[in-house]
Amino acid sequence: MTLRRRHLVLALPAAWALSAAGCAEAPLRPAHQYTETISSLLISNDFKSVVIIGEHYHYIFTAPLHLVEALSSPLHAELSGSFSTFRVEKNGHISGQFDLNLNPALTPEQQAQATQLGFAPDADGKLKLHGELSGKRYPQGTLKAGRHTQALNQSYTIDISVDESRGDAVADDLLSPITAGSDGVLLLYYAALAPILIPVAILSKAPKN
Repeated sequence: MTLRRRHLVLALPAAWALSAAGCAEAPLRPAHQYTETISSLLISNDFKSVVIIGEHYHYIFTAPLHLVEALSSPLHAELSGSFSTFRVEKNGHISGQFDLNLNPALTPEQQAQATQLGFAPDADGKLKLHGELSGKRYPQGTLKAGRHTQALNQSYTIDISVDESRGDAVADDLLSPITAGSDGVLLLYYAALAPILIPVAILSKAPKN
């Protein structure tokens, strides 16, 4: 056996071991999907965070500037919207996409305002604002002040896909930064949380009957 061939034969077990090690590092369990029932949709008074409080978990997202501007504009009463399926990765990180849609029966002045806010026509000519939300998921049990939240007029749901990695158990132990003040107002660190007063259709699916 030539020296070159001997090196090749000796290298095969090492390559197989490296391949097996790579497979061992893959997630032990596949992703699963659950449906979250939403009870409250809040925004911090510094406009930096959006909070979704569900039946099993609550979710704290960094508020995109264009979303805050749209929600606080005179057009907020004309808004509806939807969420994509959100994905939870290891350590509780969650991300997804949203679309805000405007009532097509707008005045020319409102259409001009919408354009300034970043709304653009979709394939059907409807004005839409697209964006992403990114943040963290926290177990609902860590929110001791759930009774202080202001419920929506109906229950709505969103779909959430979870990457069942080894970090998922760690994520379920995260302590929420939301607390309740002496007056019962929910606080995210030092910023008060208030309901987002827009049509609740922003929450993706039709309400449950």
